[in-house]
Amino acid sequence: MDLAGYDVLPSPTGRMIFYQTDWGEDGADRNRPDRWEVISSTDRTRLLAVDAGGDPTIGMNTKWAPDESGLDYVVTRNGVSNIWRQSLAGGPPAQVTHLSVGRIFTFAWSPDGQWSSLGIGVDRSDIVLMSSQP
Repeated sequence: MDLAGYDVLPSPTGRMIFYQTDWGEDGADRNRPDRWEVISSTDRTRLLAVDAGGDPTIGMNTKWAPDESGLDYVVTRNGVSNIWRQSLAGGPPAQVTHLSVGRIFTFAWSPDGQWSSLGIGVDRSDIVLMSSQP
């Protein structure tokens, strides 16, 4: 079966390529990919294939760990976001940040991985009541 790839992202050195895919036979749903895959950019050898992680409701893209050891993504639980890492070596994901408040809307690592930049905020919503006057 041919699979469509989404959110394709080469690793910082270009040695590997990350993409998301949907295993559905009737076409991919870009908003809810089922699998993450990492392949070698030279010979297309599959290096990782795992169920997609993260919080698809906020549209946060997966990013490479600065040292290319894994894939970083945001998980939001009880209104609080943290960055998690799926190692390319396999195994369960590991929590990278340990925030107690706020929701991460964007993040980036410095090239050496020594610091990160986080866009953190609070979800807000407005309610508008519309009625028809007879």
